Amino acid sequence: MHLSGVFTSNFSNHLLAIATELLNKNGFSIEVLKPLLEETYRKAFQIGATDAQTGPAIRNNREIIQKHIAMLSSEPDWQKIYTFMSESIARYHKTIHEKL
Repeated sequence: MHLSGVFTSNFSNHLLAIATELLNKNGFSIEVLKPLLEETYRKAFQIGATDAQTGPAIRNNREIIQKHIAMLSSEPDWQKIYTFMSESIARYHKTIHEKL
């Protein structure tokens, strides 16, 4: 249970801290993400996190993924996180669909 809590709280909070810095660098407040975060968690509880997953990784949109990685060129650690998470999402969902 504790490990699940780390993924849910600690890791997502770290990603939110990164998102906040990206927003601040571009003149935005974290408040702009509030509706997205609320909808993300509402859908995860309503239909399950696997079915609620969206984004360029699950769509295999390599063009957008490469654009995002380039946008993070001044933050190599964030590039690694983005790349790893995108690859993990794609692998996870491919595995799920192969089981169906």
